[in-house]
Amino acid sequence: MKPISPAAVAAAPSLVSARQWLALAGFFVALRLLFFPLAEPIVDEAYYWLYAQRMELAFLDHPPMVAWLDWLGTHLLGNTPAGVRLGAVACGLIALSYVYRLTRQVSDQPAVAAGAVLLGCALPGFFLAGFLSTPDAPLVAAWAAGLFYLHQALVRGQARAWLGAGLAMGVGLLAKYPIVLLAAAAAGFVLTDAQARRWLGRPQPYLAVALALLLFAPVLVWNAQHHWASFAFQGSRRVGQLQVEFSTHLLLAHALLLLFPTGAVAAFGAATRPAWRAQAVPDARSRRFLLWTAAVPFGVFFAFSLYQYPHFHWTGPAYIGLLPFLAATLVLPAPAGDRLRQALRRIWRPSLYALGAVYGAVAVYLVWGLPGVPYPTLGDVAYLGWHETAQAVHELEQQVERDTGQRPLVAAMSKWAIAAGLSFHDLDGRYDNITSRNLVGGSAVMFEYWFDDPSGGQRPVLAVDFERKDLEDPRVDAALVNVGPIRQRPIHWRGQVIRHLYYRIATGYRPQAVRRVRWAH
Repeated sequence: MKPISPAAVAAAPSLVSARQWLALAGFFVALRLLFFPLAEPIVDEAYYWLYAQRMELAFLDHPPMVAWLDWLGTHLLGNTPAGVRLGAVACGLIALSYVYRLTRQVSDQPAVAAGAVLLGCALPGFFLAGFLSTPDAPLVAAWAAGLFYLHQALVRGQARAWLGAGLAMGVGLLAKYPIVLLAAAAAGFVLTDAQARRWLGRPQPYLAVALALLLFAPVLVWNAQHHWASFAFQGSRRVGQLQVEFSTHLLLAHALLLLFPTGAVAAFGAATRPAWRAQAVPDARSRRFLLWTAAVPFGVFFAFSLYQYPHFHWTGPAYIGLLPFLAATLVLPAPAGDRLRQALRRIWRPSLYALGAVYGAVAVYLVWGLPGVPYPTLGDVAYLGWHETAQAVHELEQQVERDTGQRPLVAAMSKWAIAAGLSFHDLDGRYDNITSRNLVGGSAVMFEYWFDDPSGGQRPVLAVDFERKDLEDPRVDAALVNVGPIRQRPIHWRGQVIRHLYYRIATGYRPQAVRRVRWAH
């Protein structure tokens, strides 16, 4: 199929106005704004909330931006779901503004820009990134801003845009390390584009790099003080500790989840059909730039998936550069004879309606419940019934304190999730006694740094978990002193048993068994 000229695109405008597409986008934004203060934080958000309560220059598993946003939000709105998520929702809106600005630059159709905004807030990966308070929220905002300013600089030749690029990359480094893949993509474009290579002889790109590193300085300082622990955790040490596991099929499944099947098909078509790309983005250099920013990060994670498991959200930012192409399949008429485009044109709108209905139904289900729809019985680490679970643990703490005269340590046997959930929902707000499986020598990320008990092991321990087998682990018996039998309590939530809490009580613990890293101040 021959590329479609810009004149042909102009002659075949969108069948729906930009204002109508933006109105539909407003529905998805409204869902975020309605439910972000109502839905209880998931355990991931509770863990990052703990970052903000124990503020440092950086943390073992992530840079500090999510902690800074949580600190600001909770100081404004309290330790509430709204306070926890305020920064994430703001980052989502910032990302959408840059998606719109970028798409307006690369497309001469206003409806394409509106469609890109719609997809940027409706597709599952972007909807969650603009709702949940995780490092992905500021990463997506910084990535979208970086795309805009790098396009301004490398394609449009605007020297002042390098300042914005440096700021965006610096903020991105403070959010999550994978922002370096955007820099790698920009470098690939520079090396393959004659006009962009001219910047190599000018100071602006190097000043932008210096600015980004200056903003990144807190993380560098923290790592220098802690034997480069965060870089090792995210890099060679993490890879070296994992077993070889072919997971490319899961990477592709994650793309279906993040983009919804309709978006994944549109992305495949845009990647393989030059005519689609030309219709969406008439300028050839802009097309190449956007493809570089998608291909490099996706290619890195594709290679990683050949021997390791890629987490489902890792490739999310790679799809930001594809949004103008995906939006064209949504808002522009399909070329005659292109059956795939015609099929996409028919199913995009019902797909978006279905996503809106699913998001709304799930939110109502979690916040208020749906008549006649029971909640599943949950084990392991789940996202419901945390207040009731914390209530049960609080009652057990009080029982142990009455029996021993000491407030016990609470040791949750998951890596971090149960301890984080209990901390956020702790009834008296005194979560300093809650730790994780580091107490019995297990890996527990930041809890290994946070653990601080001066008793020397002479303090009762309440070990808890949602799975009985975790309390049967031989490490529990080896690390705890006079540990009792496994008991259980049902956790009731909204009239039904949501899970079982398993627990054991010990008179103390063996300090030499604790996995602990001391801060270097």
